[in-house]
Amino acid sequence: MLESMTSEQIAEWYEYYILEPWGERSEWLRTGILASMVGNASPNKRKGKPFVPEDFMPREIASGKKQKKQTHVQLLAAKDRLMERFKKTGQLKNG
Repeated sequence: MLESMTSEQIAEWYEYYILEPWGERSEWLRTGILASMVGNASPNKRKGKPFVPEDFMPREIASGKKQKKQTHVQLLAAKDRLMERFKKTGQLKNG
């Protein structure tokens, strides 16, 4: 797929992912939000402590939130390194 994409297209997809992430974490988060809403609307025995989405997510996925977050600058630098690697190997057109 990368062979048929321009560097501008890759950059656009990267920027879109920053705004609207997709993948396993976002899917579990969406499910956790719904489950926590249902749980908080029902009487529970948590003594006033509301459910949060992470209560309904697998631990390894929920813990991603607790890991050190990368800054936007670090993400852009990583993207630039990746683009350079594709350019050197000839896998990137128009870049």
